[in-house]
Amino acid sequence: MINDISDLPDVFCRLHRFEQLPFDDEIEVDFVIDTDTDYIYSKKY
Repeated sequence: MINDISDLPDVFCRLHRFEQLPFDDEIEVDFVIDTDTDYIYSKKY
């Protein structure tokens, strides 16, 4: 569905109806899409 890994967050969020939030140290997220390492993971706090 994508040709460029940098498009992954937009497509993923649109397909799964997730909201993208700007980076903020105060927000605890459920999942991280790391386009540098090509991993999607659940963050542990």
